[in-house]
Amino acid sequence: MQPSPEFDLLFLLRILETGEKITLYSSGYDDALIFFEANDQKEFNACLNLLSQIGEHANKVSDQTKKLGADLPWEKLYGLRNRLVHDYTGIDKYITFDVIRQAIPEMIESISRLIQTCIRNQYFSREDLEIAQTSPYLKHVNFKILYE
Repeated sequence: MQPSPEFDLLFLLRILETGEKITLYSSGYDDALIFFEANDQKEFNACLNLLSQIGEHANKVSDQTKKLGADLPWEKLYGLRNRLVHDYTGIDKYITFDVIRQAIPEMIESISRLIQTCIRNQYFSREDLEIAQTSPYLKHVNFKILYE
């Protein structure tokens, strides 16, 4: 199935949801090794899974929408997914922690701006965004900023 702009809002919201969960799960940690070892690696492994989901969702976004969000590293998002899925035990905990602490907040900002622009320009439906707010699978998305 070819990516279609019709589903892009949902994929972008899922990326925001997973990014916010990563932020939540990694909060309170300032050291990569402590984060890696905490709770028998529970949060670390959850974040790896969520990072791979971001790549999966990013790969489903249509080329039209990717052009509107040209500042986002779409290929790197999917490339990270491939690396995580195919070399799970070879993942560097320090690089992963840097991605979580630095790249994820930047990605959340960029995706949020993209959604804002697309809603403002009626590329995405405001009604679809309102419906998405009712989903229990998107409870970590900050919908308020998407309407700014």
